[in-house]
Amino acid sequence: MHKDFHVLIVNSDPDIRQTLETELSDLAKIETAGSINEGTDKFRVGDFHMVIVDNSLPGEQRGANFIALLREQQSNTPPIVITPQGGVQSPTDATWRGAIDIDSQANNLHSVRQQVVRAAEHHRLRIENRELKERMAAAGDMSGIVAQSRAMQELVTQIRQLASTDATVIICGEDGTGKELIARTIHDQSIRSQGTFVPLNLKVLPEGLLECELFGQEHSPSAGAARSNLGYFELAATGTLFLNQFTEIATENQLDLFRVLETRRYSRVGGKIERHAHARIILATERAGYQASDDGKLWEDLCDRLKIVHVNVPPLRSRREDIPLLVNYFLNCFCKRHRQSRKTITPNAMKRLVCARWPGNVRQLRNAIERIVVTSAHDVIQTNDLPDELFISDGRQISVSQSLTEITERAEKNGIKDALIANNHHRELTAKALKISVRTLHYKMNKYDLY
Repeated sequence: MHKDFHVLIVNSDPDIRQTLETELSDLAKIETAGSINEGTDKFRVGDFHMVIVDNSLPGEQRGANFIALLREQQSNTPPIVITPQGGVQSPTDATWRGAIDIDSQANNLHSVRQQVVRAAEHHRLRIENRELKERMAAAGDMSGIVAQSRAMQELVTQIRQLASTDATVIICGEDGTGKELIARTIHDQSIRSQGTFVPLNLKVLPEGLLECELFGQEHSPSAGAARSNLGYFELAATGTLFLNQFTEIATENQLDLFRVLETRRYSRVGGKIERHAHARIILATERAGYQASDDGKLWEDLCDRLKIVHVNVPPLRSRREDIPLLVNYFLNCFCKRHRQSRKTITPNAMKRLVCARWPGNVRQLRNAIERIVVTSAHDVIQTNDLPDELFISDGRQISVSQSLTEITERAEKNGIKDALIANNHHRELTAKALKISVRTLHYKMNKYDLY
């Protein structure tokens, strides 16, 4: 991390400069300055990603004024202002200019370090997004989506349509189907592509920290908040905020989130200033639409009112014709990554992969192919090179002696059956989820005896 993240420390006390440099040297490349003038000169010629400035610097240009100067030069550089213990803030100080204020107490050295870690992580996300965009530009449009099935081609068309708008999107799909990839692709094809794509899995956040992580926390010693923290809405700025597993948080928190989506405004925890949510929001869930909340009617009404667009990602078992493409794609990727000679796969082994259950969807397939590349000593992958656990029967295992037509029909039948179950056998909702007409659904149900 330290090679790519540069921090400028501006402080008149040489001991404090040395302490901060020692404490942060494992996180970033550090440069120091002992005065406003020296700090200004270094900032103008350097490429700094964060500035830590003392608000008690001598002279008329105190830390707050220095922050204002930095804003004029490079507005994306987040500043930390260290205020003397017991110092009184004024309405023109750095906090009012968007800086993070920290008291100069010894135990707050840890607070400075935490803020640097957070800013460095944000910087890393920006770098990853830029590199991803460069790879996609080199490989061609929609290069991350490998598919030829009708369902996925319709999904790609929908992604292109959504990318040209600023609509809020909910992506529904089983675990491992590639919901984050879909969200990233929408972002990369949109007018927000120069902004940051910030993913967050809400399910892993403790309930008590959810609001602080999303909306940030205002500096309030009386409430136990020793510093101000930026929330993910602020980190995403004018980019895209991807909130995965949003249906796994409490209904009350879901309503708070929908309120922000409706008003585009929020306040930091402990704060009174109302802020504008500039980021585009893409939500994701593993649940079917009507199951997305304990109160399905409320959830459906909210989505209709906010004009949220649904995207359904099909499971791998319902698009088995994509498996050979995915297998070859992952083989090429992992052979290059692990510096292996190019590997091929026999027709029988490919057929076994096409027939496997794949409860973990594309992620499971990807992991299986990587393991095969790493562990196989041969350039031609045989059936006995495949992991045994892929072929544990669940009562619906496809025989490898079947023709491709039989495999496809079996997959279609299972896909329709799963969609009926997911939508509580509601015909119109099932047809909508499968992107077919109700008449076609009735025809298929008759064909496969699904009544």
